[in-house]
Amino acid sequence: MSFWFLITLFGHAWLMFGLALVIAVVLAFNGTRAAAWRWLWLLGLAVGITIASKLAFLGWGLGIRALDFTGVSGHAMYAMAIWPMLAAVLTEGRAPTLRMTALGGAVLLALAVGWSRLKLGVHSPAEVVSGALLGGAVAAAAVGGVRAGPAWRPALLLAAVLGSALLAWRVQPALQLPHNLLVKVALAISGKAQVYDRCTAWPCS
Repeated sequence: MSFWFLITLFGHAWLMFGLALVIAVVLAFNGTRAAAWRWLWLLGLAVGITIASKLAFLGWGLGIRALDFTGVSGHAMYAMAIWPMLAAVLTEGRAPTLRMTALGGAVLLALAVGWSRLKLGVHSPAEVVSGALLGGAVAAAAVGGVRAGPAWRPALLLAAVLGSALLAWRVQPALQLPHNLLVKVALAISGKAQVYDRCTAWPCS
């Protein structure tokens, strides 16, 4: 496993969805159910935008050729939305220095995930930047709803991180499942026999 492939796992749906749900549960148990629903709604909206952009290209070739944009990077979006939110939940009520350090580290991890998509040749800069901006907007809007909670909260969240990371590692053969599902959906709703890629949408030189 290459270094950049390992980093990119920190933005994969297998890991991110589990963490997002645990964050929502912790928010709800903290007595802030409105914040939990707000978090899930905002993240769901971002996921919907990301999926719609990918389906538009896969099914109909709708993108921006000048920017080499074929859809929002899901990894970049998930990482920037969820890791800072996780850091905020873990450090709420702690010393400001610790809180800012944790948030800064989470943002750096999210940026590293985005950079890994470039290094692996999966996405263009425009796709990564759009994903990071979309995820960052979700995190910025949701962090304000975080409140200090029970003492068991950090242990639960850290266990969720480790458990989700183990799951992501164990299901490596299924890492392409989200993309493969998008391909099937795009074919079904567009009626095409084959999805678009960069060379079929924009003839390669």
